[in-house]
Amino acid sequence: MEFADKFSKASGRLRPNVIREMIKLTHGKNVISFAGGLPSAESFPREEIRSVIADVLERAPEAALQYGMTQGARELLDALSPYLRSRGLPRTERENLLITSGSQQALDLIGRLLLDPGDTVLVELPTYIGATTAFRNLGAELAGVRQDQDGISLEKLEGTLAKLKRRRKRVAFLYTVPNFSNPSGVLMSQARREALVEMAREFDFLIVEDDAYGELYFRDCPAEAVRPLGTWDRDGRVLCTGTFSKTIAPGIRTGWVSARPELIARLELFKQGADLFTSTLNQRIAAELLTRGIFEARLPGLRALYERKRDAMAEALASEMGESARWNHPRGGFFFWLDLPSDLDATALMSPAIEAGVAYIPGQPFYVDGSGANTIRLAFSSESETGIREGIRKLSRFLKAGVRC
Repeated sequence: MEFADKFSKASGRLRPNVIREMIKLTHGKNVISFAGGLPSAESFPREEIRSVIADVLERAPEAALQYGMTQGARELLDALSPYLRSRGLPRTERENLLITSGSQQALDLIGRLLLDPGDTVLVELPTYIGATTAFRNLGAELAGVRQDQDGISLEKLEGTLAKLKRRRKRVAFLYTVPNFSNPSGVLMSQARREALVEMAREFDFLIVEDDAYGELYFRDCPAEAVRPLGTWDRDGRVLCTGTFSKTIAPGIRTGWVSARPELIARLELFKQGADLFTSTLNQRIAAELLTRGIFEARLPGLRALYERKRDAMAEALASEMGESARWNHPRGGFFFWLDLPSDLDATALMSPAIEAGVAYIPGQPFYVDGSGANTIRLAFSSESETGIREGIRKLSRFLKAGVRC
């Protein structure tokens, strides 16, 4: 049977995610991988989760294993509220929150709520592939705006908005990762954050903030530097998404949206049609870790772990790469961003690099305008410090071998 005439038009927009494809390519191979932005396996709170599950199943097995409320378990909503308030978010009451199956689902639901096919979503150049995939699947047109060392360029953003207005294009929202951006590692400055929120008010657009990495700041980054955009939001233009994937474990697939109640109510309706509710057991795990103080007690250790990995990669890059590439110095998060010589095609070199024993993600897929052919993203989060040093040595030898495309 032929199925081509059975597929929806929307299915024709589907494209594979290069990161997920790279994980497939490297699976089971003897490769040092800087490809996937995976949390370190040593960071997972195995014993704490084991203890929490045992306690929850002893005290409230039905609540933990039964169908749950779409908005989220009351225990997690009540535990999440003061935590988010402590981070500076202004809208953290129960009616302002929706628990999602990871922040990836939050992005999908927000897209379903705010955009129609043909609408424009503003994104940074470069930006997170998972977000652009979700928005493209919903029929969005994507307009990229360049970053500098302080985040999205407001001058270029204003120019893009003017062009879209002349073309009578509807802007659904701006999507941004202000804290240690995936993929670039850029930390948006506080002045830029405040000005961006004010610009959204002046030009009447919404902001979707993806705050997956805000808790993973290092000693060279003050805590106040990672305050969410919502800190400056007076009229509810910022929808903030977050996740426990980087701070507890991605396997619990638990995230959230913080927004005005009228937005949360409609997002909840979309979630009802998607998966009814987020795993009740996983929500109870997160709630217990928050209420017992375990979650926040673990954060200094997580920051120290990833800072050591960051330092190992920074030292290896300086030692091995020399003048053959330029890179940032992330003050948190998971990623280094490299600019290679302009005659190198990082996508074409990807498979030969794997054969040489090291994997990375080429930068071009992170650019919605197709630029960035000579850039790569390196994740330092999952490999050991020894593996990081050896992987950078392999990558440097491979690149210096004179391969040209």
